[in-house]
Amino acid sequence: LMANAILLETAFSEEAIDEKINSEVLSVGENHVAVVRVVEHQPRRTQALDEVKALVDSALIQDKAIEAAKNWANQIKEQLVSSGSADTMIEEKGLAWEEHKEVGRNSGVLGSELRTSLFKLAESDKFDVVELSTGDVALIELQKVTNVDSLDENEVKSTQQRLAMQIGGSSFEALLDALKAEADITYASSSDE
Repeated sequence: LMANAILLETAFSEEAIDEKINSEVLSVGENHVAVVRVVEHQPRRTQALDEVKALVDSALIQDKAIEAAKNWANQIKEQLVSSGSADTMIEEKGLAWEEHKEVGRNSGVLGSELRTSLFKLAESDKFDVVELSTGDVALIELQKVTNVDSLDENEVKSTQQRLAMQIGGSSFEALLDALKAEADITYASSSDE
């Protein structure tokens, strides 16, 4: 909700900060309105190291853990490519393979990041190390590609429509970005009215 530009602009306006009164009713979407009231405001400042040290340490530790996991997964991948087995290395960490058969492109069996990586693989290059948005690292193996003899006409139409919408959406976003880059935009604050 606070990602809405209208709400942010209103919440951080001088009037809202100074007077601490309810804003006008703001339209934030179809059938949605909001009212903003600043209860407390802390001016923008650079935080002292003491205030952010724990966050910085935590982020660094997480980054190092992810890097170590990726390095280990790449070692497993190299072992699999060279010898065909890495069961001992996997078992030493208390891990096991999770097998999924007949994973479709739109299947809900695997997360989208894993499916995307899986469908980029080829039988000649069948392993990939994937860093997930959660911070986890996965090693995936493509075991078999099943070619489809014929496609369902409804599935083809559905895929064509979905692709057309994605292309149209990204083209529209690119057009908006280009127009914004060329435009000279001035925002009037509520105190100028």
